[in-house]
Amino acid sequence: EGHARRGLRHLGIEGKFEHLFDRTFSNFRGKPYRETYEEVLRVIGRQADEVLFIDDVPDYLRAFAEIGGKVILADERERHASTQPDLPSIRSLAELPHMIASM
Repeated sequence: EGHARRGLRHLGIEGKFEHLFDRTFSNFRGKPYRETYEEVLRVIGRQADEVLFIDDVPDYLRAFAEIGGKVILADERERHASTQPDLPSIRSLAELPHMIASM
């Protein structure tokens, strides 16, 4: 059983998502490989510009943005604030509705 599924179960939200993509989905290539993002988009039936990707790793976000996706950096402790000023960022998920409205 995968790490992602265990985490969702721990949070009490297992079964709330249509798809769950873990490292086994992409033969352990995962993020930030373009092919992985493209395969996920194919499975969900969306174009990159229709998807908002939130992550705490700037390199993962940059790779998705390069194929046309929307991105938000989750930077709870503002570790990347000075080095990644061009990435839209939030410190808390409570900020997400405002950030989405401004996109």
